Amino acid sequence: MSSTVANGLLSFDVHDEFGKPIGAPLQLLLSENVARLGRQYRVSAKAGVDDIGGSFPAGSYTAQIFARGYEVVREAIQLGTGHALRCKLQLKKRSFVRPGPAQRLAVYGLAPDGLSPLTVRGGERAVLDYRTWRNTRHFTVLRPQSVLDLKAWIGTPDTGFAGDTARFGPVQRGAGQDLEAIAREFIHGNSRAVPDFEAVIDEQLRARSLLILVPVFHFDDVVVEDGGVLEIGTGSSVFFCNTLTMHAQGVVRAAGDVRADIGICIQL
Repeated sequence: MSSTVANGLLSFDVHDEFGKPIGAPLQLLLSENVARLGRQYRVSAKAGVDDIGGSFPAGSYTAQIFARGYEVVREAIQLGTGHALRCKLQLKKRSFVRPGPAQRLAVYGLAPDGLSPLTVRGGERAVLDYRTWRNTRHFTVLRPQSVLDLKAWIGTPDTGFAGDTARFGPVQRGAGQDLEAIAREFIHGNSRAVPDFEAVIDEQLRARSLLILVPVFHFDDVVVEDGGVLEIGTGSSVFFCNTLTMHAQGVVRAAGDVRADIGICIQL
C-alpha cells in the first residue's frame, strides 16, 4: 500500500504479555468511522513479525488486532495527512468461553425449554415472518422497554469499539441534532459516544412503543437441504438456533436487517 500526499502512516508494535513477538500470524482490520459506506482495510503479517501497519487515507478509524489464541485489541485512531503514527500494543492469551444456549437466550429473556428443530427440504422456501408463520411456538415477539433492550437484542456490543469514539462519525449536538442518527449510534454503534442521549431516546421509544416490535425466531437444530431456501429478515429481527447445517446447494438469505444468533454453523 503506497503512501500518498493525502495519506498517513500507521504502524503497530505488537508483543505478548512477556514482551515477546506473537507466535501466530497477525491481522489488522482498520474500519473508518463515518456515517455511511465506511472503508475497511485488512493487513496480514507472518507469525513472529512484531510490526504491522501501512499507509492509509487520513481520518478516524477503529483498529482491531487479531492473532489466533489471543484476545482482540481495539484502538481508536485519528490519522492525519502526512503524519506517522506508531502504537505499542500488548496481546493477552484468550480466556473466552463459548456461551451455551441458555446464556444466549437469556439476552432476550427466553429459556431453552421447548426449542424445536427445523428442516427446509429441497424445493421449499421458508420465510421466517411472524405475521404468516403458522407455528407460534417457533417465535416470540418482544416489546422493548428501553433503548438498552434494543441494543441487547439487535444492536452491537460496545466491546466491539474503542473508548468513546463514535462508530458512525462525529455526533451533531445542540440545535438541529439528528436523533435518528444518535439512536443509530447508541444501538448499532458505540453507546459510550452518546451516553447523555439515553433518556431522550427512551422518551422517543415510549412515544412509539406500539409500533416497535422485535420478532425472535428460536430453533434448536436447523437444516437447509440442497435446493432449500431459508429467508430471514422479513418479519424477523433475530434468528436464533443452536446449530445451522447447510448442504452445498442450500441457501440462507437475509431479506432485511436481522441478527443471526447461531451457535455452530456446519457446511456440507
